[in-house]
Amino acid sequence: MRINLFHALPLVVAGLSPLPFSAFAHEPGLSSAMVTVENGKAEVVLTFSSGEIDALTRSLQTGAAGEMRGLANGVMTISGHTPSSMRKDLTIDGDVVFHLEYTGLPQGAFTIEAPLLSSFVPGHRQYLIVRDGGKHLLLRRFLTPDDSSVTVEDSPD
Repeated sequence: MRINLFHALPLVVAGLSPLPFSAFAHEPGLSSAMVTVENGKAEVVLTFSSGEIDALTRSLQTGAAGEMRGLANGVMTISGHTPSSMRKDLTIDGDVVFHLEYTGLPQGAFTIEAPLLSSFVPGHRQYLIVRDGGKHLLLRRFLTPDDSSVTVEDSPD
């Protein structure tokens, strides 16, 4: 007896359909960075999910005492400056919020870099908003692991 493959295909598919099948979609992460610059100083509020920070902290090769400092220093630099002070908070939802302050920044254009974005999952995006002291919008864009640096002109759009 000869079986036509075209006619047998529905039987094969029907036979496999009761088998458990699950697919997992890749969900890239999203973090936010709100930067306010004024008179050579910057205040930054960075928000990450706790899972992202846990994975990132595990990837750092520092001891427990140095983890937060190393993480905060690498999360964002402004014109090569690391934070002069920082604080870490947890939200009710378990998100991690870094409050960073930078001093001694150059007047005029400055560069914001997020070097540790390359340590996050592919597709991660960081929503960056930069404002001056009068809350005028200077920049709004997404940073990614492949594009984690931007130069900001110190004048409103």
